[in-house]
Amino acid sequence: MGAARDAPDPIAHWIVLLDAAERMVASAPCAPGALVAADAAFAVLLAHEHALPPEQRYQARLTLWQRNHAGEQLPDRHVQWGECTCPACHRARLRARVERREAVWQAQLRILQQQKQRLQRKDQHTHD
Repeated sequence: MGAARDAPDPIAHWIVLLDAAERMVASAPCAPGALVAADAAFAVLLAHEHALPPEQRYQARLTLWQRNHAGEQLPDRHVQWGECTCPACHRARLRARVERREAVWQAQLRILQQQKQRLQRKDQHTHD
């Protein structure tokens, strides 16, 4: 799927893949294993999406929004439309968020430890 961005119209292809996968889900009977084909269709969609550059992902979602919500204002989340939603990229974004939070927490901990050391030194000097 590395050539998705080079397809004649990768944005239209993304929309066709999404529509097909959604139709499979909508028409699936309520039975065990009924969504196997839809799962496979979504896997193909996500592989195609992963191969697209962010600008094309954004344009695909924008085109879909304009088709399905003609005349409506873009939602606030449209700024994220360039992000890949495949499982690997989603996990990477979650991991990065956790790492940023840990870094902030560790920085705060260092500051508190430094303040504690300063107070201890100050307390030692006042007792000497």
